[in-house]
Amino acid sequence: MGEVDELKEFLQATFVKLKENVDLNQKQINVLMEENRRLNDTVSNLSNQIKRQKEDKLKKEVMHKFRRHKKEMIKHKIIETIRVKRILLPELKEIIVDQMGYCSKATFYRYYEELRKEGTISVQNKVIVSNILNIV
Repeated sequence: MGEVDELKEFLQATFVKLKENVDLNQKQINVLMEENRRLNDTVSNLSNQIKRQKEDKLKKEVMHKFRRHKKEMIKHKIIETIRVKRILLPELKEIIVDQMGYCSKATFYRYYEELRKEGTISVQNKVIVSNILNIV
């Protein structure tokens, strides 16, 4: 039985080495899986940063255009509000400044005076009236 015992020992040693190799491979797989998870998180974070930067650029561009045309937009909103209903100056200020928050009180009155001097709006019996024809 010498050969059988040698074969048995050889097989046992081979299986021990195979088990060690499998364990080593499993450890390497676990390390690689953890590294893959970290890399995926990093890629996801970078992707989100790029997306936010693109959104920030768009937001900056829109805000730049808004700031450039803010005065005209607020004046248009004043005229539009006057067209919708007969309104007193304090009520108009309440809507434009306090409710909508489009501008400060001083800016509102400055725009109001500009519109009045241009003849775009006028005051009749304390009610503000638009002098621009409604075009449908």
